[in-house]
Amino acid sequence: MKIFKWKLNEKIVAVIAIICFVVLCLLPLLMIGRYDHPCADDYGYGIDVRNAWRDTHSLVEVVKAAVGRAEHTYETWQGTFNSVFLMALTPAAFGEQYYAAVPYIMLGMLTLSILYLAKVVLHDLLKASYANTCIIAIISLFMMIEGIYTPASAFFWYNAAIHYTFMQAVMFLMVAFVLRCVTADKKAVRIATCVLAVFFAYCVGGGNYLNALISMVLIVSVSLLFTVLYIVNKRSKKTLKEKKYTYFYLSYLPLFVFVVAFIVNVSAPGNAVRGGNFADISPIVAILRSFASGFKYCGKWMSLFTFVLLILALPAIWTSVKKTEFRFRFPLLVLLFSFCLFSASFTSSHYGLGQEGLPRTFNNCKMLYHLLLIVNEVYLIGWLQRILKKSSKEKVKKFGINHGVVLYAIVSLALAGVFLTCGDKEAEYPSYAAAKYMKQGFAVHYHMQYLQRLTILSGPEPVVYLREIAPKLHVLYVDDITTNPNDWRNQHYAVWHGKEQVILVPWDEWTEP
Repeated sequence: MKIFKWKLNEKIVAVIAIICFVVLCLLPLLMIGRYDHPCADDYGYGIDVRNAWRDTHSLVEVVKAAVGRAEHTYETWQGTFNSVFLMALTPAAFGEQYYAAVPYIMLGMLTLSILYLAKVVLHDLLKASYANTCIIAIISLFMMIEGIYTPASAFFWYNAAIHYTFMQAVMFLMVAFVLRCVTADKKAVRIATCVLAVFFAYCVGGGNYLNALISMVLIVSVSLLFTVLYIVNKRSKKTLKEKKYTYFYLSYLPLFVFVVAFIVNVSAPGNAVRGGNFADISPIVAILRSFASGFKYCGKWMSLFTFVLLILALPAIWTSVKKTEFRFRFPLLVLLFSFCLFSASFTSSHYGLGQEGLPRTFNNCKMLYHLLLIVNEVYLIGWLQRILKKSSKEKVKKFGINHGVVLYAIVSLALAGVFLTCGDKEAEYPSYAAAKYMKQGFAVHYHMQYLQRLTILSGPEPVVYLREIAPKLHVLYVDDITTNPNDWRNQHYAVWHGKEQVILVPWDEWTEP
């Protein structure tokens, strides 16, 4: 039993966690990115920037073209002006070969946002060590990436990923900067983080409505919370130096900018045009349906893989909250707020689309779900420690495993067992699927079919027939042109390649020219 007393240095655990995350999770997804290619809306939104870059090679003209596309879409289709501006800047507009950068942009932004959010909450506010902060953040990223709903639209399809995954990361950074600007001790840090919070609030306010709604709830809640804490502290008997939350008012600056950007967003004439294509549902019905969706997916998305990862985070979380001065009160209230926030992630889809969501919106809902699981785990363990400290300090000391070797070994073996016994690893774990597709040559075959298309499209024929791509690798494939030359996807594809018509030929009907 002495083995239970063995301890690993938390820095070593953090290094191991980083290596596992990079090698097992990130690298396969980044490496298969070389076989990634644009599709569907990439062509329609990026055509102006492509033409500007091809004709002038001027970044000024490129920005003008992106702004022009955002203005046009604002009037004719949707008000998400910041997202549309970024959509227009698809890497494919500068060359097909640059589209391989898409997973680097999306995974890099998501990783950066979670690491910084964890740093602010765990290290800066709860005073956890950098090592434990890193461990918890890495486990959160593992859950979010490996548990993603559809990896293709989350990390590889630029148009959807920049609109949802990227903006979700921007939202996480906005929350982190708001928290930091209110709680920072140094004036320079407060000013810098406040400016960044304002900028990211503007970005989210002009982005998709899913993240805009969640951001509004979060930023209003944070502003009100710090205002109440300031009032309570002001009335206390503490000296001026001991009082906190003096700079609560800084949270209202990003809130104001966000509200202005959001009002401009929802006021777009194009929203009425797009809304005419979907069912008209009242806000109250949409909210009620959102709570039903929240209940549904709270259970549906709690997989055994996620549960084991939550257990794996226990030692780092226990150590992180052990010495903090923060009082973890009302855990049920935090749980209820988290559920309402998670349910709200379905509201925009119910109201705007008349359904729970699209695969790309489910990506954001599920990432938020996994992050809220970690948040509630931290809060619940903090509350539990507070209860134990009141009853007996000795119980707390005995209860704390503090990175026991056996616990990590058992949980790691359980995690490996969950993975090995999974019936469909390709569908459940995108990193595994990416590695398998590359090893068995499917990714190269997928890539060669697309290059063959480019060869055909480079010819002088005004009407082009293209063979259906098969197999459709779910990590990379999202959508394609159709057999109907008048389909909007075919039309955008034809304009992009300078053709009058492009027509898809089913795989089994294709004959070599």
